[in-house]
Amino acid sequence: MSYTDRLFKEGSALTRFSHHARAEKTLSILRASGKTKFNRVLDYGCADGWFLKALYDNAMSAQGIGVDINDDDLAKSRALFAGILNPHRGHKGFDYRKLRERVKAYFEILSTDFSPFPFMKQFLNSTIYWRCKPKPL
Repeated sequence: MSYTDRLFKEGSALTRFSHHARAEKTLSILRASGKTKFNRVLDYGCADGWFLKALYDNAMSAQGIGVDINDDDLAKSRALFAGILNPHRGHKGFDYRKLRERVKAYFEILSTDFSPFPFMKQFLNSTIYWRCKPKPL
């Protein structure tokens, strides 16, 4: 059974809620942009790549970059995307504030959202969303 199947089907009620909430929040952000297809989507903590694959299969993303620290999940993701996308290795559980500063060097952050409990900001949330636009060169 895949990581995703375990979370969505066999996880605790809180785990299932959290993962469904994150998936719905991500889709709502993508839909709210008004775009129907994105050139590139970055998924930190991609696990087995299920979300990037769903975006690709539904023609919402031309390319995806998956980052995770779990080698087993990355191997499953690479197999899932064989010949389609190229997930890269990375770090899960990062300090988003350091990443935010790096992102701000190249992009203007238009808005910030958290999931699955948006009212808690960075506390108790494992997902952060930044809507950005490139800074002029």
